[in-house]
Amino acid sequence: VIHPLALSGPPRGLFAAPHSEFVSVPAFPPEPFLTIDVASQKIVQQSALGKSPEAIYVSKDNRWITVANEDSNSVSLIDVNTLKTVVEITVEGKNPEHAVMSPDNQWIYVSAEDADKVDVISVSLRKQVAQIQVGKRPRGISFTPDGKTAIVACEIESKTYLIDVPSRAVKAVINSGLRSNGVSIHPNGKLAYVSNGGDGTIAVIDIEQADAKNNGKK
Repeated sequence: VIHPLALSGPPRGLFAAPHSEFVSVPAFPPEPFLTIDVASQKIVQQSALGKSPEAIYVSKDNRWITVANEDSNSVSLIDVNTLKTVVEITVEGKNPEHAVMSPDNQWIYVSAEDADKVDVISVSLRKQVAQIQVGKRPRGISFTPDGKTAIVACEIESKTYLIDVPSRAVKAVINSGLRSNGVSIHPNGKLAYVSNGGDGTIAVIDIEQADAKNNGKK
């Protein structure tokens, strides 16, 4: 540790864009969105978020930041350039935790701790437009690079769900491991990595094979 930085509350996420001069952190309480200048290691801006902000994500084109707010049941959509909240969007899932934007910036998929569905937000309409049935307590979400498949880990079910984005239908369910949680997809779009807190393992999923098996293909 070379420079401890005192915050107003416990950090709930962290984002540093490639080649950016700043690091962004949601903290709780009292619900600010903090911008830290890397060179000076000082907080240079604070913006308001919803109540109890959680994980922070950025769109693939580095245009938008999304933050789920647990206590206000909402998602904050933040402009990367101004670092200001453009809109706070209410969702149905209780205690939303992850809000991830699709690669084409059309959709935000939101998971919630007290839910068994994924909320779907239309970025253009700035509101929730659908829910997708998955397992209990959906957690980590990730999209394939082509944006056609979303992968959601469900902690209580200990399963991972593959969702067809155009149809919003679950196309495969994988027994990934005890208390499946985080999801990361390889840049080639072929493999998904799922962390399993109960097993202390990482499940590696062949996305194409899982999809083919579900459709009865060899």
